Parts: sequence; C-alpha cells; structure tokens
Amino acid sequence: IGQYPDFKQIKQIHLVAALLKNWLKLLPEPLLLASDEMTISEAAAAWLAIANQHDHTLLEQNAKTLLWQLPRYHRQVAIDLFQLLNDIHSRPLCKMNSANLTIIFAPLLIYPRDDTGIMQSLCRGGTSGVNVVVAFLIENCYRMFPKSTKIMLSNSMSERFKVN
Repeated sequence: IGQYPDFKQIKQIHLVAALLKNWLKLLPEPLLLASDEMTISEAAAAWLAIANQHDHTLLEQNAKTLLWQLPRYHRQVAIDLFQLLNDIHSRPLCKMNSANLTIIFAPLLIYPRDDTGIMQSLCRGGTSGVNVVVAFLIENCYRMFPKSTKIMLSNSMSERFKVN
C-alpha cells in the first residue's frame, strides 16, 4: 500500500483496468462530483443539464467550466483519466471505443454513491445523457485541455497523439 506497482510484471492488462475501476469506486465521492462550490446534488444536476445541450461548442464550454470548478487534484486526475481513455479509444485494434469506455466509467465518475434521490433524478434524466457527456470528454479531451496537461505515455505515443 502506498507504493507504485510494477506494471511490467503484470501479464494481464485486465488487472490494470480492474485496479483503476476499483480505485475510482473506492473514492468517497465520484470524481466529477467533488466541488468546493456546489453540493453533490448540485454538481450532478449541472452535469445532467449540460448533457441535454445539442450545440457541441456550448457543451464543451460548460464541461470545461464544471471541470475547472473541481478541486485541483480532482481536476488533474480527471484530465489524466480522460486522456488515458482517449488514448485507449484511439488505438486502431482496440475494441474499447468511447461508447464502451463510457459504459464502464460514467457510473464511477458521475453517479452519487449514496443519495438515491439524486440517482433517481439522474435516471429520470436518462443515463444516456450522462453517457453523452463522458463520451464527449473522452473523444475531445486533447482539444479541450491545454497542451501542458497532455500525458506522455512514450515517445511514439506522444508523436501519434500530438496536439497542434
């Protein structure tokens, strides 16, 4: 505990994914609902509200606003996570497209852990709305976030995903 795992010794990539999902699940509150400015229910309602926007420019602007309202460490983890998921989604032979990644990660990122009232309102609003936002963040993260926040996985990967 408290040490970095040696990923070179791990032979099954699914174990790394399971560790990431478990870590996100064990956070006291979902990553995207942490806020110094809003309650968890207000943050959940804000994410759901932007999910219904059909204008991608407005969706991007409002998603950026919500992300920048996150506490600094939450924001950096969210940016790193969306960039990692984008790298996975962008691999030519990978079957984990943004829709599949969204199904796995949206519940861990936005849905409140305990408040069934918020959960019911999110479900009434349609889980597809929340999924739209998470998929949008996965697909557009490199365009939305400054170049300085880009993850450099390796030289060949950083060349492939270069931001212009």
